[in-house]
Amino acid sequence: MDKARREQIYKNLSQKSTQELLDIWQEQDLEGWEKGAFEIIRQILLERLGELPTPPLEAQVEQILNRVEKLLEAGNFDQALTECELAIQMMPENAVAYNLRGMVYEEMGQLEKAILEYQTTIQLDPDWEEAWDDLKEAEKALEKEFQRSSAKQHLDQALLYAEAGNFDQTLTECELAIQMMPENAFAYNLRGMVYKEMGQLEKAILEYQTTIQLDPDWSEAWDDLKDAEKALEKEFQRSSAKQHLDQALLYTEDDEMDDAMAECELARQTIPPIAMAYNYLGLILHQTNQIESAIEAYLKAISFNPKFYAARQNLRDARVKLKEDQFLSSIMKNGIEITPEQEIISIEDEDIWLLDEEEDNTYISDNEMDGDLHDEEEDTPP
Repeated sequence: MDKARREQIYKNLSQKSTQELLDIWQEQDLEGWEKGAFEIIRQILLERLGELPTPPLEAQVEQILNRVEKLLEAGNFDQALTECELAIQMMPENAVAYNLRGMVYEEMGQLEKAILEYQTTIQLDPDWEEAWDDLKEAEKALEKEFQRSSAKQHLDQALLYAEAGNFDQTLTECELAIQMMPENAFAYNLRGMVYKEMGQLEKAILEYQTTIQLDPDWSEAWDDLKDAEKALEKEFQRSSAKQHLDQALLYTEDDEMDDAMAECELARQTIPPIAMAYNYLGLILHQTNQIESAIEAYLKAISFNPKFYAARQNLRDARVKLKEDQFLSSIMKNGIEITPEQEIISIEDEDIWLLDEEEDNTYISDNEMDGDLHDEEEDTPP
């Protein structure tokens, strides 16, 4: 912009009111104005106000993303990524920022990262057709890259070894493929199939779980996982770990808790990594009043099978029991006695409710534990 043009724009903008100029400044519509006009608006506002108001968050982010586009065109990828990260920190739900970051990664040849960014974009804006197109193009490019890769050659060789029953060589080729392409779900699934054929079901399950983490929509991998878990459950029924847990259960029924705990410890040494086994262990630990250990076992069961609702219910029950124990311990420390006529009937957040057969319900607040029982006339236990 030459000097004459700048003076003309300055004269025209000076005729506008301060509020009009502020509105223009706040909108930050750079594309709607001649290059250099905003610098002139900035100058006029500073002359009139002495300072500039901060633009709205949306306008700030839009400015950043405009810079990203220019940096991308100029091939300044590192700085473009830095600007994308700043925009995402300011507006984590901004789909454009993730899509632009995906474009930057794609230009850098990091297709796996680009695909993850495009997937995030689509999660935030499922109707954005251009983002879907970007994702499809990146996936096609990655497939072409994979077909020409050494990782593909190793996996092809692994399949040949697997068909010939040469499992050791199959595992070696899978490992080489994973080293070259750590995000390749097929390599993990194939390794899982090999471990299953070798009778190493625990390792097979871990491989299938990794496969599903990388590709949650791969239905065959889910089927492979379920089949391996069923096979391991059958193996568990015949295992020494199951025998030790069965014996521990008998000990709990006879109130021989020390012997039950000893059997649990023996079971832990060979217990397989499946939900059913850890849920069973949790139940026995719960009965021996090892509540924290029971909770750990239930959590382990749920980690193996997030849809194991019996384990989730058992986990809730154990946490309630742990809360009861903590309250009772606190009561005893403060010298409060619970009479035989009183019974713990529920726990909610920080309060423990007691049922008294002769008097109104009372509760003890963990936050107000001072040695007194507090009468509650209006509240009732759930």
